[in-house]
Formats: sequence, structure tokens, C-alpha cells
Amino acid sequence: MIFKSHNPDINVPERLSLWSWLFDSGLASLSQSRKDRIQGFTDVVTKQHVSFEDLKRHTTAISTAWTALCGLRQGDVIIVYGRNTVWYPVTTLSAVRVGAIACGVSPDYNVEELSYSLCVSKAKFIITAAETADTALEAARKSGIPPQNVILMSGENAGRLSIQKLLQMGETLGEAAQVRPYQIPAGKSNRDICAYLCFSSGTTGHPKAVMISHANIIAQCLQIRQITPSDHDRILAALPFHHITGIVHQLHLPIALDAHVYVLPTYTLDTLLQTVEEYRIKELLIVPPILIRLVRDEKTVSKYDLSHVARFSSGAAPLSREILTLLEKKFPGTGFKQGYGMTESCSAITSHPPSKYAYKYADKVGMVVASTEVRIVDVETGEDCGVGKAGEIWARGPQVAMGYLDNPKATTETFDENGFLHTGDIGLFDEEGLLSITDRMKEMIKVKGIGVAPAELEDLLLGHPSVSDAAVSGIPDDRAGERPKAYVVLKPSSEHLSPEEAGQAVIDFVKSKKARHKWISEVEIVKEIPKSPSGKILRRKLRLMSRGGGGNVVVRDDAFERNMEIPASSRIPASVVGNVSKRARQTLDAVEKFVQETCIPADAVFAQQLGRTSRERFASHPKILEDLKRQARKQGLWNLFLGKTQNGEGTGLTNLEYGLMAEQLGKSVIASEAMNCSAPDSGNMELLEKFGDASQKLEWLTPLLNGAIRSAFLMTEPDIASSDATNIKFQIREEGNEYVLNGSKWWSSGAGDPRCELYIVMGKTDPDDPSPYRQQSVVLVPARTPGIVVHRMLSVFGYDDAPHGHGHITFSNVRVPKSNIVLGRGRGFEIIQGRLGPGRIHHTMRCIGAAERALELVLARIHEPTKKPFGKMLHEHGLVVSKVAQARIDIDSARLVVLDAAVKMDNGNAKLAMKEIASAKVLVPQMLSRILDDAIQVYGGAGVSQDTPLAYMWASARTMRLVDGPDEVHLLQLGKHELRRAASIRDRLGRQKTAEEDLLRQYNMKKLDPLHMGWSSETKPRL
Repeated sequence: MIFKSHNPDINVPERLSLWSWLFDSGLASLSQSRKDRIQGFTDVVTKQHVSFEDLKRHTTAISTAWTALCGLRQGDVIIVYGRNTVWYPVTTLSAVRVGAIACGVSPDYNVEELSYSLCVSKAKFIITAAETADTALEAARKSGIPPQNVILMSGENAGRLSIQKLLQMGETLGEAAQVRPYQIPAGKSNRDICAYLCFSSGTTGHPKAVMISHANIIAQCLQIRQITPSDHDRILAALPFHHITGIVHQLHLPIALDAHVYVLPTYTLDTLLQTVEEYRIKELLIVPPILIRLVRDEKTVSKYDLSHVARFSSGAAPLSREILTLLEKKFPGTGFKQGYGMTESCSAITSHPPSKYAYKYADKVGMVVASTEVRIVDVETGEDCGVGKAGEIWARGPQVAMGYLDNPKATTETFDENGFLHTGDIGLFDEEGLLSITDRMKEMIKVKGIGVAPAELEDLLLGHPSVSDAAVSGIPDDRAGERPKAYVVLKPSSEHLSPEEAGQAVIDFVKSKKARHKWISEVEIVKEIPKSPSGKILRRKLRLMSRGGGGNVVVRDDAFERNMEIPASSRIPASVVGNVSKRARQTLDAVEKFVQETCIPADAVFAQQLGRTSRERFASHPKILEDLKRQARKQGLWNLFLGKTQNGEGTGLTNLEYGLMAEQLGKSVIASEAMNCSAPDSGNMELLEKFGDASQKLEWLTPLLNGAIRSAFLMTEPDIASSDATNIKFQIREEGNEYVLNGSKWWSSGAGDPRCELYIVMGKTDPDDPSPYRQQSVVLVPARTPGIVVHRMLSVFGYDDAPHGHGHITFSNVRVPKSNIVLGRGRGFEIIQGRLGPGRIHHTMRCIGAAERALELVLARIHEPTKKPFGKMLHEHGLVVSKVAQARIDIDSARLVVLDAAVKMDNGNAKLAMKEIASAKVLVPQMLSRILDDAIQVYGGAGVSQDTPLAYMWASARTMRLVDGPDEVHLLQLGKHELRRAASIRDRLGRQKTAEEDLLRQYNMKKLDPLHMGWSSETKPRL
């Protein structure tokens, strides 16, 4: 899906250079300049003014002198190394006028940083201020630039050429000597010609030089002018001119808007606010740190009248909702706009139009600007995302830069062959077409493979009462790969806390608000957060700070590693993780969270609400269960077992994917039912969906899927060996249009529940069929049909499993319509095999979850400080540690066996995976029983009491060795399967023996036993 602008397309003239478009074409606003107001650039400190007419004359004269006297040529690069001044636009546009390339750099660069920029850009000239001339000269010397090519932009320096002197020389040369403006060569367009080099701030390594074409600047001016309100005629130039936002929005766009620019040479909050007040500036384009100060620094802000301010404009870094709320409260009646883009997109890809200036849109970054296309691309699949789904932002439009200078590898990685810029930012569009930025991929901290967004933690930290500024970066960790570290500037009001106390408070604050893998591992108390002039956090400098020490207080959370739990999606075994979709992984994490945070705490409430007597327990329906069902359904955690149905319904989860979720369900007594995934209902619903007809589905499947009723599956009988289903005696006799049912069933799980409305019954309809597998059928029986008697509930090692229960039921001449038969007569075996295959995956994976829960209880127990047999804590005893290690091996091994069976089922059907399913069905309950037995030993008497869940878990685990076929049946099947291999193995061994004998003869050798002695009683050696 491609997201496009709601605005009409712009028309970028391809044959015009940037200077010609601004000053000669009549397409920009200059030719229609209003004479009733002042336009141009004014220095708010010196009051020096350059009108746009002056700018045209000055750049013409300067470029003429520069070309004639200093050798400036088309394609030459000039580095502009200085702070904001009215001479900055004069300088850059003088170079651009004759086809040279202007490149602004930070005035705070040292010699090494400036030298790097000179080398990368292959600069021929440096334009600098008097106060930075010495640094410029040293960098020029190191880079091989002649000292005469270091020119002053403003100020005085004895013997040094300046832009003002070039202006005088150009004016002296006269109009006849004027150099013509640069013309786009034949066969090319202004998209192919670089006008500016802009160094990207980058997150790692050195910045790269981005090539900005003439067309890029023109396009961005047209795009932004299209959505700029008419009152934006006084522009505050507080951002540095060398930044892409400064270049576009403060240097070129004002000319296209015929506006007046008020230039701040250096920033202080007082200077900025004084300028806003004095010149009645209505829109403040300022970086987030300054906006935060506007909110926080009441003492300074209250000195100035800002009542005329109509809106605030920002970008570069995210602002928290807290700051936005405070901003709106402090400046009522104002609006807020943001833009999103980067150096590589020549500033804006999106921006708020006037209709979206309300603060309710303020945490978005605007809508797509004209003639621009944006894709949101899933970072794992490469597929386009729709509305509401996050992915990497790709953008294509006339403002997208040409690429990186002399860096084809980086260019290819960032700009694809279809013209899309791969931003590296993660975002999503809402229904209105507004973009939200969630984070930057390159800045993500990978904690054991899980992405942690620095911006998310930074936003949280800024809300801490002791924190005035914060940044988060990843630091290396041997076990986790990376861990989050916070760099924090404390407020003066927190002086009553020691740095160590403040740091610990920050650590605890994050723990109380975020998931464990997002916890801060350490906090460093710093004086300031390194940021670029645009307000972006310089994370590379953060990392250098971390390595370099510097005497700052660092508070470490020693419990970070032991407290950290990794989401279930990141614990999926590597052998199957490639078969699990992104959606399934997200659902798995949601299931785990719901089980851990909601279901397990609710287990005790469920038990209490059941009641005490048997009649109470089998006549009640705990309210908490319905509450949990509503929560689960609201979260989309409902009927997860049901894959894609014949009608295209269902969750679409595979056996493997749901199996992983079933493991989480096995950790709680009520989790399965809370998500409408409990046995026998899940198997019964699968049976009805797969084999039922339309009327059967409407009557029974629909209410079961809605969780409105429950059901039971009746197969096992008390008077036969039910492990062999061909022994079933239960009669289903046809009489007219009905079936008459007679016989007894027991272990009818679910029959005790007062909500159980359906029995799915297996019996014999065709006892004389020559095939013992065609004699049985499955019939649907309403639970309240006359002739049914529920004699009792059967206990499991004394547990009644209320209200679910396991019923002993008799049918006496129970009549149901013939339409209640499922699939047809004689199809019973086919149906139960289709039902039991997935069910065994579900059962065994729930057992894996129960084993994990048991191991967690063991780990908690052996670290209880009061449990010290023989003077040592339990975890200090080697035998206990050995049991823990063996449990981990057994659980992980068993899980792989079950998941292998699930993959086989997904790749074929249950019949093809019979061996794997049988192996899992035998192995896993035995493993669970062993682990529970060891857990009970660790807990001692408490382990067999009602004080822990272990005794009930053990009873259930032991029963699982009988459910859906006893171990012996599966072992018999597996043994027969292996025995069938014997003939082929014997043949292969025989062929190998023959080949061996042939080889011995070929090499004239005999096979000798190296331990052969050949002794007889006479020759046996003596000592």
C-alpha cells in the first residue's frame, strides 16, 4: 500500500537552477514582492539587514568576483564554517549561483572534525568567521587547502579576504563583467546537479555527505509553501543554517514566501523570547529541548509577552504527551505542527497542514507532502503494511536527495532502484493519513534479540520528578548482547538526594512502568545530554562518554540479569522459529502476558468461588471466569486453537503456532477456558467445524465458539478395555427417522458443568460390518434429552475437577433425530482420528507449560532464605542443582519432540505424523510426572498438601498417561512401526557384509580379531 498526499502535485521546473528559480524566473515570490513591508534577513543583535533585492545584487557581485579573482568554478565545494548571520545566505547563494556546491558544517567542529568534512567533501574553499579562523586555517593546512582559500564570512582578520571584500570587488567590476547564473547543461535536469552537501548526523561512525540537488530545494519549498498559512511572514531563524531544516525553512523558503527572517547568531532563551516578543513572530520553529524549556523554565518565560504566538513548530526528536499537554495549557489558543524528514529527504516527507494544528494531533508528525509517496514496509517480510501497522518508512518524491557523495555502498543501501529512500525509521499511518514515528531501527537496543526503543524509555524518564533531561543507549553485555543504559541530568530540586539515591530511584521508576526486558541496567548522572543543533541526541557521543569515564556517578542494577525475563516469542526454539509468523509471535506474547498477569492470580479466586460441597461445586459458575473471558475476547485471545476453516474463518494459526500458545495455557488452571480453548470443547469444536453439516454447526458450533455453552465427548466405557476402540459396545440403533441410544459411558470429561448442553457420543451403529473400523458412528445428543442419567462424577486421585468433572452416564432408549449423526454411518474412527491428532499436540504442550510452572516453583523454593537444611540454602546443595539442570534438559528436549510433531502435521496431516504424535504423547506426561515428583521432594510436606498446586498438577499429569490412549497403546504402535523396519535393516546389513567380504578379498586380507589368543589347555601361558 502506498500512502500519498491529499494535496495537488507540484510542478518543479527541470531546467532552472535554484538561484534562477528564486531570483529570475518569476515562479518564486520575489518578483511579486510587496513593497508595503520589509522582506529579507535581519540580524536581531546587530540589526544588520539584507533585503531580498540586496541578496540578489550581492550574490551576483560576489559570485562574479569569486569566479574572476579566486577561481571558483562550477562543481567546486565551499565549506561554510560559522554561526548564523545575514551573510550566511549571501555566501551560500553566491556559490550556488555559479554552479558551485555549498556545504555548511557546525561552528563547534574542532580541527579533526572540520578536516574530516574538508576531505570527504573535497572542498576548495572555507568560509569562516573571524573567531573560528584559526581552526579553519589549521584544518585547511592538514587538508591541503591553500590559506588564501580561507575566506571570512564576517568580521575582520588582518590580510584575510572576506565576503564583504568580494562584494566590493564585484561591484567595482561593474555590470558588464557580471558572470551569468549557472545554466543546467543540455541533456540534464536540475535533479542531476548538486547544489548543497549536508552531513547527516548518523548514529554510528562518521557522518556522510548527502548530495542535495537544485530540484530538491525547489521541490521542498513548493511543497511547504503549499501548506503554509498566510500569516507566516515573520520567520525566526533560531536553527543553524548549516542544518537541512535551516537551509530549507530559514534560508530558501522565506524567499519563496516573501517573508522577513529574524536571524539569531547565537541562542539563549532570553534572546529568542525577546526576538519573538519584539518582532511579534507568530510561529516558533524550535527544537524539542527549547520547547521543553518553554514549559519548564517559568522564571525566564514569564518575563516576555508571548500572547501573539499562534503556533509552535518542531521536529527532529519526539516530544512526550506530557510536554505537549503542558505546552497547550501554558499557551492556550495556540496550535502545534510537526514535520518528519531527514537530511536525505531535504527536510520534510510529512508535515501538519493547517487543518491539523490542534494539539490532539501533536504527537503525530503530519501528513504526506505533495508529490510524495510513502510505503510502510514490514522489516521482516518486506511486505507493505496497511493503516495502523508499523514498519520502516520508505519515501519517494522530488525532494529525496541524490545520494551520498563518493559512497556508492551507502547510497545503494539507503536509496533503492525504484527511487525510495529507506529512512530507517519505524512508523505507522492512522485512518486520517497522519504519520506516527515509533522509533529508529538503527537506535534500537537489542536485549537478547528483542528490540527496545530508546525513545520510549527517554519519554518515560522525562516524566520522573527528579529528571530534567535524559537519553538512553545500549551498552554491551556478554549474556544479553545489549542492555539499556540511561544518562540522566538531574533537576536542581533533587539536590536533597545523593546521586546514588537519584540513580536508584530512576532504576526503580522504570521497573514500575515497563516490561522487564526494558529495565534500565545502569544510570549515569551527567551534566548535559550531547545533542546536535537540531536537538537530536548524539548517541555516538553517549557511547564515547560511557567508555571514557569522566568521574560521573554510575548506579548499576545488579539484579538486572536475574530479574530479566524474555518474552515467549524470543524463546521459540531456533529449529522452528522460521515457521512462526510475526502475527503469531505477537499473539504468543499477548497470551503469555495474559496468563502470567491475569489468569494465574485468578486461579485462587476461581477455586474459592466454586464453593465447598460437591453439589455447590457442580452447580456453580465462578463469576471471575466470565470476567476473564470478556477480557480475553477483547484482546483477541479467543478460539486460538481454530486454524483457518473451510469458510476462511478462524485465527489462521498453525498447529505449531497454537502449540506454542498451549504451553502458556498449561501454566494456569483456568487460562484455557478463559480463552475458550479448553478440552474437550476445543476438540469438539474442531470436530464440528471439520465434519459437521451446516445445521449442526449453526445449532452447536456457533454457541460453543461464542463460549455460551460447553460440551462433553463420550467414548470410554466402564465394562470394556476402552484403549481398543473396536471394543466399544454402546448401541446406536436406527428406528425410522431416529437413532436410539443405549449403554454406559464414563470419564465423560466436561459432563459435570451446568453449562454442558451437548454430548458428542461414539457408539456402534453397524456391528456386523466386516471392517471393525466401519462399525462405529458419532452422534450429537442434547444433554437434556430424556433417558440420560448422570450417576456420579469420578475423582482423579481424590480431585473432583469441578465444575468440569468426569461423568459416569447411562443412556436408556435415548432418542435423537437421524440428522444428528456426524458425517455418516460408520465414519466414527475417521472422526476421532481427526479429532485426537491436534488434541494430543494441545495436551502435550500444556504439559510442557505445567513443567515450566513446576520448575519456576522449584527455583523460587530453593532460594527461600528460611529453608536451610544442614546449614545451607537448598540451591547450595549439589543434588538440587543437578535436578534443576536435568529438568531444563528434559523440558527443552520434550518441547522439541512435540513441536516436531506439530510441524509434521502442518506439512501433511495427522496420519502422516502418527509416529511423532505417539512419541510426544508418551514422552511428555512421563517427563512432567518426573519433574513434578522432584518438585514435590523440594517442597517436602507442602508439596503434597493444598498449600501448593503441585499435588493437583501431579494428579493431572499422571492421568495424562491414560487420556487419549494409554502409554502402552502408543508404545505398541511405535514398537510395531520400528519392527517394520527390521526386514530392510537386515537386507542392508547383509549387503554391507557382502561388500566387506569382497573388499577383503580384493585387498588380499583376512579379518582378524585383535584379541584372538588361540590358546589350548596345553599352550596357555604360565607365569
